[in-house]
Amino acid sequence: MDPLRTGARLLSRGLRGGNAALTFVGALLAARGVLRWLDRPDRELLYSKRLKPGEAIKIGLVKE
Repeated sequence: MDPLRTGARLLSRGLRGGNAALTFVGALLAARGVLRWLDRPDRELLYSKRLKPGEAIKIGLVKE
């Protein structure tokens, strides 16, 4: 479950329908999703594999 997407959907549904409880839950979920999105780690694991002795791995990076 993606809290940002779910929260935005519930927030808009609550606002359109005039449902205060649904609006509140949607706003909380959306806020949690935004906070998680802003608090991403600086480093992220992209690839993991155990290498046998003598094996090598070559990594190339592309600058965008």
